[in-house]
Amino acid sequence: MLFIAIAVTVVMLVGTFPEYALGTVVPFMDRGGPLNAGTVGIYTSIMFLAAGLMSLIMGKLVDTYPPVPLCVLLFVTVGCVMITLPSLSTSAHFVLFSVVGGGFLALSNPLTNRIIRLHVHLKSRPWVVGWKSVGPQLGALVAGLVYALSGSGWREASYGSAMAFFVLAGVFGVGLGYLLKPIVGVPSEPRVGVQARPGKPDNSVVYWLIPFSFFTSGAIATVGAYVPVFAHEILAFEPGRAGVAAAVVALASIFGRAIWIGACRWAPPIRLLMIGSLLASLSATGLIAAPFVGEWVFWLSLVAIGLTAMGMSPLVQVIVIEASSPARIGRSSALIGVGMYGGFAFQPVFMAQVMKLVGFANSWAVMGVSNLLGIAVLALYGWSRNRAPIPPFGDQHASSEAGTGS
Repeated sequence: MLFIAIAVTVVMLVGTFPEYALGTVVPFMDRGGPLNAGTVGIYTSIMFLAAGLMSLIMGKLVDTYPPVPLCVLLFVTVGCVMITLPSLSTSAHFVLFSVVGGGFLALSNPLTNRIIRLHVHLKSRPWVVGWKSVGPQLGALVAGLVYALSGSGWREASYGSAMAFFVLAGVFGVGLGYLLKPIVGVPSEPRVGVQARPGKPDNSVVYWLIPFSFFTSGAIATVGAYVPVFAHEILAFEPGRAGVAAAVVALASIFGRAIWIGACRWAPPIRLLMIGSLLASLSATGLIAAPFVGEWVFWLSLVAIGLTAMGMSPLVQVIVIEASSPARIGRSSALIGVGMYGGFAFQPVFMAQVMKLVGFANSWAVMGVSNLLGIAVLALYGWSRNRAPIPPFGDQHASSEAGTGS
C-alpha cells in the first residue's frame, strides 16, 4: 500500500513539474526575451487551457490502456519537454512547450485515480488520495530546489531533471506492474453510497463536481497568483518575506489535507466539501481586512486558506473514485479536470479585471464568492437527488470489500 501511495505521488509530481519549472526559470531569462515576468502568466494559462481541452482525450486513454505504459509515456514525454526548455527561443516555442506540458498534466490525475480505484482497498483510498495530492506541492518544491541549487547552470538543471524522469520511466516500466495487484472482490459498479433508487448506484455527482471544481479551483488559483504580490504591494512586505506568505499557505495545506482526509471516517465527503468551502469563503474576508486591521489578520487568513480551500481539495478525488466504475474512472476524472483547469485558467484573469474596479484588497471577494458558489452547486445536487446524504466511507460498503487488500 505504501509503495502505491509513493508511486501515485511521484506521477503527480512529474506531471506538474513543467508548470513549476516554467515559472522557476524566469529569473534566469533576459527581460526582453519571450519568457519574462510579463509573459509567464500567459504561458501558464495556455498550459491550463490545454490541460482542460485535452482532459477528455487523456481520460479515454486511461480507460483504454494499462497504467504501466501510460506512466512510462508520461515520464518520457515530460523528460523530452524538459530537454527542450533550454533551447526555446521564441514565443511560439514556449506556447508549444505549454500545450504539450498541459496535455500531459491532464493525464496525471485520471491515471493516478485509476490506479487507486483498481488497486487500493476501499478503506485506504482516502489515505492514498491524500498522499497523491501532495505531489504537485512536491513538484513545486523540487523545481525550486533544483534550479536554486544550480546557480547559473539552469540549463544543466533542466537536462538533469529530464534524465531523472527517463530513469523513473525505466523504474516504473519494470517495477510498477509488480505493485499493481487487483483487489479480490472489487465491485464493477460505482460505490459512492448514494442510491438514485434502491439498488441503483448514482454517479451523477461527477457532473455536479465539474462546476464545483471550476469555482473552488479558481479560488485556489487566485491565492497562488496574487498572495505574494498582495503582501509586497499592499502590505509593504519585503520581496523575500512576501515569498514566505506563499510558503505558509502551502505548509498549512499539507496539514489541511491530513485533517480533511481523516474526517472522511466520520462525515460524508460532500458535507465536508460544503463545510470547507464555507470556511474558505470566510477566510477571504481576512485578506480584505488585512490592510485596515493589521498584519496578524493576514497571516491568520493564510493559515485558514491553506487548511480549508487548499486542504479540502483531495476530497473531490475521493468522491470521484468512489462514484465511478473502474471502466470509466479515467473519463470521470477527466470531466473534473475540465472544470478544475478551466478555473485555474479563468479566475486569476477575472480577478485582475475586478482589481481594476474595486482595488486589490476588495478583489479578494472573488475568492469568497467563488467558494459560496461551490456550496450552492453541491446544495443543488443534494436538492436534485432528494435523498439521504452520503454515508461516511468505511461504513456501508466496508462489508462488500471486507477482507480484501492491495
